Amino acid sequence: VILMIYWNMIGFPGTLLLIGILVLQLILLIKTRERKVIHDVLAHTVTVDFASQRIFDSQEALIEYKKRIHAERVESERE
Repeated sequence: VILMIYWNMIGFPGTLLLIGILVLQLILLIKTRERKVIHDVLAHTVTVDFASQRIFDSQEALIEYKKRIHAERVESERE
């Protein structure tokens, strides 16, 4: 893409389009709670914890699950 811009193969409108996509990517990365970019939003990606093989709707759900598991483990060790 950089070479295409350098040798003016995509023209000025193409360059503006690529810059617009980059800016949109950065805005989504900064503004979304889960730090998703365009392809993540379009694909509706989810967070997966490979250790437990569970699928979570968000990073926060994964963190809450890990907190609950940790609390249960601590409770079982006290007994």
